[in-house]
Amino acid sequence: MTTTILPTPRRMLCSCCGAETIGRQWHNRDTGWGLCVDCIDRCHRGETEESFSRLYGERGVHFDIQNIDKTNAYKGFTLIDIPSGMGGVLPAAISKDNGESLTVICLHEEYYPNWVLTVERSQVRPFSYKLNDAMKKTIDSRIPG
Repeated sequence: MTTTILPTPRRMLCSCCGAETIGRQWHNRDTGWGLCVDCIDRCHRGETEESFSRLYGERGVHFDIQNIDKTNAYKGFTLIDIPSGMGGVLPAAISKDNGESLTVICLHEEYYPNWVLTVERSQVRPFSYKLNDAMKKTIDSRIPG
């Protein structure tokens, strides 16, 4: 089985209205340009699914990306990626939602395992790791038992 790790979603400009949005680059769009949620229906009007996908990419992958996927969870902890400070991302689990910020538990085995920190909601990215036994053990250690 081959696992594809997608690039981290990034800030882009909507090619329809110019608003800032979060997305992944689609090869058929100029660099830095994507599609915002408000323009999806307008741009989809009059296009077949095939032609719309050819123009804008795949919904949920290239545009209309939710930075916190609540379905990606383990024992009630939502799994996310957070910035590593080295240009990459680290796996983490949300332990508390503070509104604009989140208290998270780092799940990486080598870098800050079990470290609790606060990150801004805007820095959170979709979980891109495969949940392994070490990550599960870190989360399990946080559940009162």
